[in-house]
Amino acid sequence: MKLAVVSFVFFISSFSVAATKVSQNLSPNGGESEILLGVAYLYQKAGVDTIGEAKLNGYAVIGSYYYGTTDEHAFGVTLGYASSETKMDYVSATDITTKSKGLTDIRVGYKGTYGRDNITFFTNMALSLPTEKRKFNEDKNEDNVSTGRITPHVEAGLVNAKENVSFGALVALDFPFEGDAENTESGMTTAGKSSGGSKVKLATFVEFNNIAHPNIELSYNSTDSTTYKFGTTTRRYSDIKMASLNVSGRFEIVPGFELLPEAQYNRLMNKQDLQIDTYEDYGFGLAGRFVF
Repeated sequence: MKLAVVSFVFFISSFSVAATKVSQNLSPNGGESEILLGVAYLYQKAGVDTIGEAKLNGYAVIGSYYYGTTDEHAFGVTLGYASSETKMDYVSATDITTKSKGLTDIRVGYKGTYGRDNITFFTNMALSLPTEKRKFNEDKNEDNVSTGRITPHVEAGLVNAKENVSFGALVALDFPFEGDAENTESGMTTAGKSSGGSKVKLATFVEFNNIAHPNIELSYNSTDSTTYKFGTTTRRYSDIKMASLNVSGRFEIVPGFELLPEAQYNRLMNKQDLQIDTYEDYGFGLAGRFVF
């Protein structure tokens, strides 16, 4: 074990500071501060011919601050606010509209970037901390955004830089701990627990080295089922398997300030298992990145 640790340390220390940074591993250099402020819009629609369809419209506002202790290491925090509305249009029942809003979990993170020749290895490790417990209100058809759970996040990737283009791949894992939840129905609030919901992401990407830094990412995203238990009642959300296409760019407006537009399209891969007939899922985002 000691030999393995020494070997890993030697491997990392052999990398130089000439690392390639693309959209997937952006971070401030040593002594720099980075503030990222962004807004995103999300649309989803799922339909079952014999039951009806659900349409979700939502937005999120997210901010983060990172500080580079060296060119290779940066530490920071991320927090956001999200709001969405889901309308259930039933074939033979009364339509229902549910609303979700509130602060996201707080994410405390570390970003590491190590370059050697034309190869860059990067890591992104974080711990998401709940801003409150997960809450459902059946009387008002409302819930909040915080997961109510502590969730470690581990991500690692490689970038291979060529003269005019950079290629890369990454893998990311989220494995939330059991969390607190509560459900209010008929004026009574019942405490409960949540479990499951682990996530896996496998992605490959390419970024072109020009003034717009166009970046294209293809990914596979898997989310295990999440279970909520309130007394004798159990609520279970199914596994989700997604294939995603993400297109983004990076435009320097003035030194120290960039605009980062982004568009994403998601395809539900296990639609048949979920007995869903139609599905649409896409989003758009725009962020401003300040480095000083």
